[in-house]
Formats: sequence, structure tokens, C-alpha cells
Amino acid sequence: MDAGSDAAGTGEPTPEIGIDTCDFGVVDAVVADFVEDRSLNGAGLAVVDAEGVVHEECWGEPLYEPYLCQFLDGDLQECGRIIATTPDDDADVIAPDTEYW
Repeated sequence: MDAGSDAAGTGEPTPEIGIDTCDFGVVDAVVADFVEDRSLNGAGLAVVDAEGVVHEECWGEPLYEPYLCQFLDGDLQECGRIIATTPDDDADVIAPDTEYW
């Protein structure tokens, strides 16, 4: 729907809402409850636009920052290198065929 159209049928123009003015508090609360209700280790949410990260939040275990490059960096090959070589998740890496979830 175009900004300025009469979505509610009131005769008043509908204001354009920019993503930078959005309040993500409701979404954050829903995700936080979801993580807690299901006893998950954690979750992360990143909202991005063409300019970059608009909103970022993590619950539970911290988010591995290098993994965000897939949303921010246009070079997926470089992003893969960063993910594969980051020391931030070394404690979570297990040898193949040694543990199963």
C-alpha cells in the first residue's frame, strides 16, 4: 500500500512509517517468551535493510557476531570464511561422529 492512501477509510492520509521509527519491543517480548517457554539455549533476531542493521537483540547464549555477516556483507565467500575461522564458537565445536543431539 502506498504512503498517503486511505487504508482505514477515514479520509485521512495514512502516514508513511520508516523502519527506523519502529518499536521492536513487542517482537522482543514475544521472542523472549518463546525462548523461555521452550527452555531453549537462546535466540537471536536481526532486522536489516539496505543500509544495514536496524535492530538486533539476543536472548540466552550470546550471538556469534561473525554469523551476522551473511546479512550485512554482500560477499558470501568472505562471510563463509569468517564463520568457519572465528574462534568465538571454538568451545562449541565437536569432533565429527562423537556426539549426537
